[in-house]
Amino acid sequence: MKCLAIEIMNETELRVNVQQNFEMAIEQMNAGHLPEAEALLRAVLRVQPNHSQALHLLGVIAHWVGKSEVALGLLRQSIAVDANPAMLNNFGIILYELGELNECVAAYRQLLVLQPNHPQAQRTLGNALYDLQLWNESIICYQNAIVFNPDDADLHSNLGSSLKKANRLNEAEAAYRYAIDLKSNSPNAYNNLGVLLFERGEIDQAVACYREAITLNPEFAGAHANLGNLFCDNCRIDEAIAAWRRAVELNPRDIDAHTNLVFRMNFDQASDVLSVRQELQRWYESFANPLANHIFTEARNRDTDRRLRIGYVSPNFQSHVIGYYILPLLKHHDAKEVEVFCYAEVEYPDSVTEAARSSVHEWRDTFGVSDEALVTMIRKDQIDILVDLNLHMSQQRLLVFARKPAPIQVTFAGYPGSTGLETMDYRISDPYLDPVGMDESIYVEKTIRLPQTWWCFDAYDCSDLTVNPLPAMSRGFITFGCFNSLWKVSDVILPLWAEILRRVEGSRLVLLANKNRGSTRIRDFFKNEGIAQERVEFIDYRPRRQYFEMFHEIDISLDPAPYNGHSTSLDSLWMGVPVVTLVGDKAVDRAGLSQAMNLNLPELIAHSADEYINIVTALAADRDRLAELRGSLRKRMQASPLMDAASYARGVEQLYRTIWRDWCENDDSHTSSK
Repeated sequence: MKCLAIEIMNETELRVNVQQNFEMAIEQMNAGHLPEAEALLRAVLRVQPNHSQALHLLGVIAHWVGKSEVALGLLRQSIAVDANPAMLNNFGIILYELGELNECVAAYRQLLVLQPNHPQAQRTLGNALYDLQLWNESIICYQNAIVFNPDDADLHSNLGSSLKKANRLNEAEAAYRYAIDLKSNSPNAYNNLGVLLFERGEIDQAVACYREAITLNPEFAGAHANLGNLFCDNCRIDEAIAAWRRAVELNPRDIDAHTNLVFRMNFDQASDVLSVRQELQRWYESFANPLANHIFTEARNRDTDRRLRIGYVSPNFQSHVIGYYILPLLKHHDAKEVEVFCYAEVEYPDSVTEAARSSVHEWRDTFGVSDEALVTMIRKDQIDILVDLNLHMSQQRLLVFARKPAPIQVTFAGYPGSTGLETMDYRISDPYLDPVGMDESIYVEKTIRLPQTWWCFDAYDCSDLTVNPLPAMSRGFITFGCFNSLWKVSDVILPLWAEILRRVEGSRLVLLANKNRGSTRIRDFFKNEGIAQERVEFIDYRPRRQYFEMFHEIDISLDPAPYNGHSTSLDSLWMGVPVVTLVGDKAVDRAGLSQAMNLNLPELIAHSADEYINIVTALAADRDRLAELRGSLRKRMQASPLMDAASYARGVEQLYRTIWRDWCENDDSHTSSK
C-alpha cells in the first residue's frame, strides 16, 4: 500500500508540473523566447505525449522559425487528438501561409461544422478558395464574413476581387467603391478598383486609382507594378519601365514585375545592350541563383553520334507567332537524328497545337504543372538538349532552366535576346542578328549561329491567300502600314514617319491598335507635327485570316524601331508588301536586316534615320518598282532560306550535334553543380 501511495503522489506531482510547464511555455512564447518555450513544451510531451495543446504550440513555433514540414506534422498530430475551433483556425492560417490550400479548405470546413459563425474562418477560407480559382465559393465566404464585419473595408475589397474573377464586374466595382467609402485611405481598395477599370478600358480612371493607392502608400509595390502594366498596354514604354523598376526596388521578389521590366527594356530606346545585360544579371541573382543547389547533371550515354533527345519548352504551341514559326522545324526534324519532346504550357489547344503534337515523338501537357514537377518530368525523359522557346515573355519557365534538368540548355525562337541565366548554355542566332566578331559579352549564353536565317516562315492556314495588285495604282496615293504592336512604335521612329508623310504627298498610314490602346499618344504626336488626322488610321486587331487580308490595302510596310517587326514583317513580305527597315544596336533591332539579306534585298535596309526616310520616299515615288516587288516577293520568299524548312531543320540539328559533341568531349562541361 505504501508503494501505491508513493506512485499516486508522484503522478499528482507530474500533473502539476505539466500544467506549470505548459503555462510557463505560453509566457515564454509571448515574450518571444522560443527556445525556452520549446523546451518546456517538450517536457510536457515527455509526460503526456498526446497533449494536444503542447503539440499545437510546438507546431506554431516550428512554423515561426521556418521548419515547415516539422510544423505541419505537429499540427496534424494535435488536430487528430483534439480538433477544437481555435486550433483548427490556427492550423488553417498556417496551412494557407504555406500554400497547402486544399488542406486549408478542409480544415476550415471542419471548423465551420463546429462553429458555423466563425468570421475569421470565413475570411481565410474565402482567401484559399480564391487562390484555388473557386470564385463563386469564395464569394459566398466573403459575404458570410461581411455579415459579422459589415464595416471591414478589406473584406469588401476581397469580395470585389472574387466578383471580378467571376465576371460580375458591376457588382465588383460596387464592392470596391463601398470599401473605399468605408475606408478612404485604403490603398488596396484603390489598387483593386484600378485593375478592374483598366480591364474595362477606362484608362484615365484606372491611372487615377493606382496613383491614389501610391499616394496613400508610396511603397505599395503592387500598385507600381500595375501602373507599369497599364502604361505598357497603352504603349507608354518609358513610363512602364520606370513603374516596374520602382516596383522591383520596393519588392525584389516580384518576379512578374521584374520579368516585365527585363523584357520590355528591349523595346526602349533609352536601354542599350549593356543596361539590358545588367538588369538581366539582377533578375538572375534574385530568382535563379538561389536555385543553384538544385543543379546536377545526370549520367548520359556519351556516344557523340547517337540519336539525341531534344526537349522544347513553350506556352506557345498554339495560334501564336512562335507557334507558327516553330511548326516548320517540328515538321521537318529528322527522326533518325533527334527524338523530339514538347513540354506544352497550353491552356487552350487549337489546330496549331494538334499540328505540333502530331509532328513530334512525345507530347507533355504541362499547364498547371509546378516548376519542380516539370523538372522531374524532364529528368525522367532523359533529355539531352532542352530548348527554351520563350525567354522573358509571358508564362516563362526560366526557373525550370535555372535548375538545369538537362545537361545542355539552349534558348531560341522567343526573340533573339538573352535569358540572363548562367545555366543557359547557348543562344541560337544568325550571321545578321549577331555578326561574327561582335562583342558577345553582352550575353550570358554562348552564341551559336544558324548558317543563314533565324526564322523559318510558313503561312499555314493563310497560304491560299493571293497577292493583289498594287493598291496605289488604282487609288493614286501611297498607303503605308505597320501592323506591329504599338509598343514598338517608339519616339525614335515616329518623327521619321511624320517626315515621310510630309514628303509623300497624299499618302496615308495605317496602324494596328488593340482596342485603340496606345493610339492617343500617336494621334497627339502626328497632330503636333501638323499631319492631318484623316491621314493616320487605326485598325483594331482581327482574326488571323482577316489580318493577312489587311495587307491588300498596304503598298509599303514601315518597320518600327528600335525593336523591329519579326513575324509581322514576314507576313507582310508573303503578301507582296516590301518592308523598309532601320538597323539598331541590339539583335532584336536587326530582324529586318536579317530578313532583307535572306531575300537579297539590301536596298530595303537603312543604317540611319536619313537613309530610312530616303529609301521609303524613293520607293513610294517608283510605282513600277513597287508593282514589280508586289508580284515577285512571294516567289522570292519561297525560293529563299526563309521558307526552306528542310534545310532550316538540318541547320538546327547540326547545331545540336555540334554542341552535343562538345559536351561529350569536354570534361569541364560535366560538372554536377555550380
